[in-house]
Amino acid sequence: MRSDPDAPSGLSRRAYLKLAGASAATAGLAGCEAARQDPPDALAEPVIADTYGVGPAAARPESESVGFRYFAVDTGGEFVYDGERWRAQGFRGPFLDAGRIRGIADRVVRTTAELERAFRNLERGDTIRIASGVYRPSRWLTVDASDVTVIGESRRDTLIRPADGANVGGFHVGPNPQNRVENVLIEGVGFDGNERTMDDTVKRCHAFLVEHASQVTIRDCFATRTHPYHEHDSGGSGFTVRRQATDVSLVGNYTDDIGDRSIQVAGSAIRVAGNRLTNGFDRAISLDVRHPDGPKYYARNVGVVNNVGRDNSTGSIIGASQGAPQRPGAGNYAIVGNVAAGTHRRTVYLGIEEAVRNVAIVGNSGRQADFGEPRSGIYVSGNVSAFTVAGNTLADYSLHGIELEGTGSDFTVTGNTILSPRRDGIRAETDWGTITGNVVESPGRVGIEAAVGNAVVGNNAVRDAGGDGIHLGAAGDAVVATNRVAGSGRASRGTAEIRIDGSDCVVAGNVVSQNAAFGISEAGDADGNVFLGNRVRRGSAGGSASGPSGGSGAGGSGGSGDRDPPPESGESDRRAWDLRGPTSRLLGNSPAPDPVREIDVLESDGTATIRFDRPYARKPILDVQTETPADWTIDWRRDAAGNLVGADLAFTDRAGDPATPTAQVGVRRPE
Repeated sequence: MRSDPDAPSGLSRRAYLKLAGASAATAGLAGCEAARQDPPDALAEPVIADTYGVGPAAARPESESVGFRYFAVDTGGEFVYDGERWRAQGFRGPFLDAGRIRGIADRVVRTTAELERAFRNLERGDTIRIASGVYRPSRWLTVDASDVTVIGESRRDTLIRPADGANVGGFHVGPNPQNRVENVLIEGVGFDGNERTMDDTVKRCHAFLVEHASQVTIRDCFATRTHPYHEHDSGGSGFTVRRQATDVSLVGNYTDDIGDRSIQVAGSAIRVAGNRLTNGFDRAISLDVRHPDGPKYYARNVGVVNNVGRDNSTGSIIGASQGAPQRPGAGNYAIVGNVAAGTHRRTVYLGIEEAVRNVAIVGNSGRQADFGEPRSGIYVSGNVSAFTVAGNTLADYSLHGIELEGTGSDFTVTGNTILSPRRDGIRAETDWGTITGNVVESPGRVGIEAAVGNAVVGNNAVRDAGGDGIHLGAAGDAVVATNRVAGSGRASRGTAEIRIDGSDCVVAGNVVSQNAAFGISEAGDADGNVFLGNRVRRGSAGGSASGPSGGSGAGGSGGSGDRDPPPESGESDRRAWDLRGPTSRLLGNSPAPDPVREIDVLESDGTATIRFDRPYARKPILDVQTETPADWTIDWRRDAAGNLVGADLAFTDRAGDPATPTAQVGVRRPE
């Protein structure tokens, strides 16, 4: 803003505007103690220009030209002369120190020298306006006073580019641990790190650095080419918030072609919202910061909301990397509504060795372009507990869609959509959790893999998995219920739509369209599972849902749990059930395991052999029906573990001679 050339010495156009604003801002304050303050010395006597005047109310001229305005600094009154008398305008109120109206510049900077001088002489309450242009400072622009506002024309028009070889970054808010600052705003400024001219021995020349400060907002700013360039942990990042900072907002900023991380935060009560981060190196948004003293510190109480990250050559879009926190309480993260695109490792990565609790990863969308390493869309590892992964959409990741592992517990994975991951759709190796209401389509291997116990896998839809549709690991003690699974096994033989390897599980109300070798499968060493009200029906590739004629059950495997691969093709290649746990209970399933079947009776000796579709720990009940009267005896077959896996039947007529009746046999578990 320029000074009015017609104004007398001592009153700039800025002062005129401040005083005009003051008269409106003081509405309703008349009569308060401040009204009795004396005006500032500089305006104790009236100052008269061509069209306006400023001074004490008592010093107002008796007359002036029509339309002349007079501002009374002691009462806040504004008067206009109408040719006969002064008429009060607007509001009246107490004296207001107009030199501290935020948003009206105390200094307007147009040169590099003015820029450095403004920050060197910064005082509490200052507002600095940086005009359009390129500025080449040789020192950090430090903000070591509170209530400071720094405003550029725009992130495109106002550019800070350090002098060649200066070895400095951009803005440093709160550099002094003995002088904590608060209430700082930086807006509309761009930064180019000029990294090609810097000394490689100098590290962490960040564009915007917040340290010993609170209530700081940096918005609508830009950063690029920070120094050191493409160096992990000690490189130059766009926006850095160190562990001492609290209540910091990074809003609506842009980075492109950054040196290390676009944004990295380690303070508390941090908001990272609406930023656009492109062509990065390491993480776009990091919830940890490697400090100059060596340790890595993690953020606490952070909201990461509605940011867009695209093309990070070696890092994830949002995350915190492996390592133990240097202070307790890391966590309480809300990662919501972010978008990940192009080349990047992961949408979200949290891997922290010590306890982290209260994490919500909700409503994010990620699609990975070609990436040379196997990486999952969302990856949570280490000791992260009490977390929710909900409503995310992830496509084309080079490992799994969602991967959970480590020593943490108490998780919820719900309402996510996973499309075409190279391996598993959802893989959980974390204890005590629920996996519900997810959609998984065309994973390269397993649709949903719950490798640990105490899990609930329910109401999911899995389609066209390369391997098993749903696989429950050996830990057991879980619930698999009301899932819809179809078309599994397109890339592997011997798979199942639903496979249960653990014990003490409840498998209930699932609907399976069978394309895999087995509809529902159970491991041989499983114990005490309950299968209730499941439905296995023929899939689109054909095949019988009621099992092969004559029974080709699993009893001949010696109880080892190894599955013989099915034949290459044909309707009889697949079985609805492959249950090997001898103590499992079944009720109301369709079709029933060991259905009533017709058996072949040898004419030579009147004998027939059947194999059960599952082993039995106790003798099952055989329901034998013959078209002609016949007697029969039974000789049980057992596997190496002593479980009953089949039977030899011998038929005789009433005379005791071998008979060859047409016979059907049903097998059921004893109650």
